[in-house]
Amino acid sequence: MIPDETRDRILKLKAAGMKIRWIARELKISRSKVRQVFRGEEPPPQEKKRLSLLDPFKNQIQELLKEKGITKKLILKKLKANGYTGGRTILEDYLRSLPGSNGAPRAFARFETLPAEEGQSDWSTYTVEIAGKPTTIQLFSLILCWSRFQYFRAFPDQKLSSLLYGLVAAFRYMAGVVWKIVFDNQKTITPFWIEGKPVINDKFAEFAAHYGFKVHVCFPGAKERKGKVEKPFDYFERNFLPTRKFESLEDFNRQLLDWLDGIYDPKEGNHRIHGTTNEVPYQRWLEEKRYLYELPATELLPRRIEERQVAKDCTLSVLGTLYTVPPRLAGKRVWVSIGDEDLLVYDEKGEMAAKHTLSAQKGGLVIDERHYQEIRRHQHGMPLPEIERQFLERFPDSKDFLNALKLTLRSVAPIHLREILSLERRYRREEIAMALKIALWEGTPTAGHLQKVLSRRNPHGELGELRQELPKGLRLGPVDCGDSDGYEGIFATT
Repeated sequence: MIPDETRDRILKLKAAGMKIRWIARELKISRSKVRQVFRGEEPPPQEKKRLSLLDPFKNQIQELLKEKGITKKLILKKLKANGYTGGRTILEDYLRSLPGSNGAPRAFARFETLPAEEGQSDWSTYTVEIAGKPTTIQLFSLILCWSRFQYFRAFPDQKLSSLLYGLVAAFRYMAGVVWKIVFDNQKTITPFWIEGKPVINDKFAEFAAHYGFKVHVCFPGAKERKGKVEKPFDYFERNFLPTRKFESLEDFNRQLLDWLDGIYDPKEGNHRIHGTTNEVPYQRWLEEKRYLYELPATELLPRRIEERQVAKDCTLSVLGTLYTVPPRLAGKRVWVSIGDEDLLVYDEKGEMAAKHTLSAQKGGLVIDERHYQEIRRHQHGMPLPEIERQFLERFPDSKDFLNALKLTLRSVAPIHLREILSLERRYRREEIAMALKIALWEGTPTAGHLQKVLSRRNPHGELGELRQELPKGLRLGPVDCGDSDGYEGIFATT
């Protein structure tokens, strides 16, 4: 017999254009069963359930449990006196299954979802050493249930603005929006329940409608409903946290993103073999992202003020994209004001040091040429051995490109190398290797020109040739963010 849930999934995949062989392999059932559902055949009559030796005595067990001081041994003795011929094991299993049993784990149904059908999000609190001091951080996570492709980001709090920021950063990292997201019972999303149904925060409901995903809030205590996002926190604790040191929260997030991308170890993060699927989450995501909703044309974020640490290469990361700042801020802490469309950077005196338009594409590098000119005037360039090693490990036949890049750009070469390495999130490694040769042959060995070459050859990035028309995220049109007068109090001391 084919369960109703399996029938529903087969029909959904059929509507999405999937073939019988693919569906059978994905759901781990025979092709004949898939054909049966395709033809609309009725399921065969259900077989009669086999009775247990314990069934005739279950009412008696319920009465015995009401007696004070009753034990399993006494229950078994009384049942045998009344003709019970079964053993002790099935009795103990039945007692553990009863509500209120001390030794009974709560039963739950394990299930798998279709590609892009569901994501799960959660928070976890940690105390880590940052700049030599114990610091409490709130770790946000979103995982795609089918591929197990995951995103982490640390915040100082679990406020609504942090949650929205984390979701947008995850959508950009995943190159799309999952159809439904499962959350636990957190006040930022559902402040209260009415007649067993969650009431969704108005701002969060508007955010979800803008990006096109459905919101599912778990009942309090139902942690098994989002077990796919609970377990990876253990993996994070065992494989990322030990032995690491962090200079700032931004440095923590930078290292965390590199770990997810397998920069330190190509068999870690999203590039490991997952214990349940026995496949690499990144490889499954390459297939799953075809079904994700496209990111909307406009972002919907409350303006957010954060303190950041500028890297030594004069860049800082916002929503997964690098932005340049003046060289005088290298290694220093700055304030960033993140809006729907712009990014403002303020130095320690509160003076605006840089202004950028937010990039719509995650993983890129946004350069202000004035910052480049200042960097080139610096006498001391950055050492490159580590970034060079990573580059040559991935592209061993591109040593000539590397030498030309260093000769042309000198001190800003590390920025271009980091940008080139990040292109693997959108393109196959062999495509990038070919584009490196073309860029060198065309006489422009830079990250920007390399992206142009890749766009010419494959406009849609990884698997773009297989992209098909799928449901799109909701489009609400341009969002009115108000004028600058509305933000006068952003930097006011409270």
